[in-house]
Amino acid sequence: MSSMKFQKQRIAFSFLDTAYKGHFKSQTSWGFELENKLDDAKSPRWGKVLGIGEDVTNVDVGDYIFIEQMMWSLNVNHDNARFWVTDEKNVLLVSKDEPKTV
Repeated sequence: MSSMKFQKQRIAFSFLDTAYKGHFKSQTSWGFELENKLDDAKSPRWGKVLGIGEDVTNVDVGDYIFIEQMMWSLNVNHDNARFWVTDEKNVLLVSKDEPKTV
């Protein structure tokens, strides 16, 4: 990702929970798995920042961001990596520590 440049206030990220066959999945550290249909998952989600644009001021690469519901691009594939893009204005929370899954 380091060779890619992102426009202005764009943030590239990967979701902490995964999407598979029309479902989002998340799992606790002790193995309890939650699964929601994509239609039911229209709520804010956590992601890990992979790259930022030059005008991003409150987020760093490696931070965890809580993104406003449905405010991300379709996934992008580059160099066998899958990621999404959002604008800094869509970030509700920023954390240096990895959020705990529910």
